[in-house]
Amino acid sequence: MRLWLALLITGTVSAETACEKLARWPAAKKTALGPIVALGASVTAGYGGVTGPAERLADLLDLDYDQYAASGATSAVSLAQWRAEGGACGTLVGVDTFFWDTVRGCGTGAVAAVVAQATKVSCDRIILATVPRLLPVQRGGCLGAVNQDVESHKDIEVLPAAAERRAEHFRDDRIHLTEAGAQAATERLCQVILDT
Repeated sequence: MRLWLALLITGTVSAETACEKLARWPAAKKTALGPIVALGASVTAGYGGVTGPAERLADLLDLDYDQYAASGATSAVSLAQWRAEGGACGTLVGVDTFFWDTVRGCGTGAVAAVVAQATKVSCDRIILATVPRLLPVQRGGCLGAVNQDVESHKDIEVLPAAAERRAEHFRDDRIHLTEAGAQAATERLCQVILDT
């Protein structure tokens, strides 16, 4: 089993987008990426009618999609729902899985619990985001826990976070993605997959 972890930051887009390149993959290669399982909070759940990046990725690749996300959900809440419902996993995507964990201080073992479940159900890929600091109430992130809980990981850029583009990518609440922000995050997810 090939297991990897991506930490998401910011990035740029080339002339041909990563999602366009990924869409041209042979059907068998795309099928091997699925099903897509998404853990998270409101961004993953599709807040305000904006389809989340993980679901966009699944749609692009025409893969089955299982979402365990809700507004205000910590990683433990999403993980409990995933454990209860079960199911297959090809690629685990956690765009905002740890957002509310960072508000509450990222509990001990939060990342390890997600990785353990992904390993238990034989996910081939794990893409977990470190959420940009969006609120003054966000405390320590989960990055240190990721580095402790996973032997091999990659620092890969995904979620839009640059201050100069914040207005384009985030709604007025500065938490939830706009259509452009969700597309930018999806583009980075495509790039993560292409880079592995």
